[in-house]
Amino acid sequence: MSAPFPVYLPETYDDAAEVLAEHDGEARILAGGQSMAVLLRLGMAQPAGLVSLRRCPEAGTASPTPAGDALRIGARYTVADAHADLSDDFAALRSAAGQVASPHVRNLGSVVGNVCHADPANDLAAPLLCHETTATAQSVRGTRTVSLGDLLVAPYAPALDPDEYVVDLVVAPRTGWHGAYRKQVWRSADHPVAGVAAVLDVRDGVVADARVALSATVAVACLLDDVAAALRGVAADAAPAVAREAAADALAGLALLGDHDVPASYRRKVAAVLVGDAVADALTTGGGSHR
Repeated sequence: MSAPFPVYLPETYDDAAEVLAEHDGEARILAGGQSMAVLLRLGMAQPAGLVSLRRCPEAGTASPTPAGDALRIGARYTVADAHADLSDDFAALRSAAGQVASPHVRNLGSVVGNVCHADPANDLAAPLLCHETTATAQSVRGTRTVSLGDLLVAPYAPALDPDEYVVDLVVAPRTGWHGAYRKQVWRSADHPVAGVAAVLDVRDGVVADARVALSATVAVACLLDDVAAALRGVAADAAPAVAREAAADALAGLALLGDHDVPASYRRKVAAVLVGDAVADALTTGGGSHR
């Protein structure tokens, strides 16, 4: 049975952008394909064509940027590869990648596609925010760099023009920092009801700097700057409790997701606990070094 739309196999990112332009932004990029398969099956996507990046050689790789100060993750680099290959400089992202859905999804799904789907329950957005990630968006007009916080502005609607797509993510390392990701789910392959990433720079037993991010509990993943501020200057052994208390205050001021099955009040309590747990995990198992 043939597809009800054409499938294109460009060999370069430029060629892929040309196809999107020819279809006036009505074609869709296919990276790992996990999210697209679901949308097609449910009739929630009716593209004029699919543009597969399978033949673009750089799409399936992760490599240092030319300056050597960050990691470039190509559009087809899989979640499983991120879990297997990333170093301690990206401990929180590596931790989250190992917890995404099921082995099948991790083996086929891409990091970039996972993020650009902009599902509120995305596991990877929170750690990527902690790593000051930027995205490279490409169209026939060229490329532009956008911060992850500016890309993820609404559920399932990344801030891209119709003829743009993300060719890579550029992720800043946290060399010597500790990092971890924790989430709460009903069953092992379910979407999380709350997810928290934490990265900490510990020097002489004191938290010198920190970044903490939240997902699933909110419509769009966000940094918890007040929690990070509360952690700075705190003794490492007291950090989990301080983080948990600061998170409870910070969450009280956020608009949280909720429904009959998982009310916002439950998510708020779970998220506060997870913040403390993520900080504790980062300090004990999340790479890094006490300097």
